[in-house]
Amino acid sequence: MNAESLARIYDGFAASYARNRDVFDLGEVLRAFSSGLPDSGDLCDLGCGAGEPVSAYFASRGWRVTGVDFTAGMLELADEFVPSMTSVLGDMRDVDFADESFDAVTAVYCLFHIPWRDHQAVFDRVSRWLRPGGQFLFTYA
Repeated sequence: MNAESLARIYDGFAASYARNRDVFDLGEVLRAFSSGLPDSGDLCDLGCGAGEPVSAYFASRGWRVTGVDFTAGMLELADEFVPSMTSVLGDMRDVDFADESFDAVTAVYCLFHIPWRDHQAVFDRVSRWLRPGGQFLFTYA
């Protein structure tokens, strides 16, 4: 499935997302991940969707959050749920940031949407974006 088709599907999900937004509880995982990070900093949330749970978790703790997603509908929700987040409409395979821009990068529930052959390029880019000691949290589910 191409990115445009997938974006249309997720734009459709945006309409019903608010009713189901508590389904994805990653509290324990996010607490463990954040325990190895500074108290505040800069986070890039790749595939942020509506900004929950990752962007909201970090923004509520004073982090500056940049959320990247390729669906305008989900980013509209993110603007509502995480108003302090900077939203970037784009494909994680194409966006780029300056070297050492972030203390942490996350890619939760999204890597499976891009072809396996593109993962290494995303990981290489994330490695450049991270500051020394920065952390990357990702899932393949």
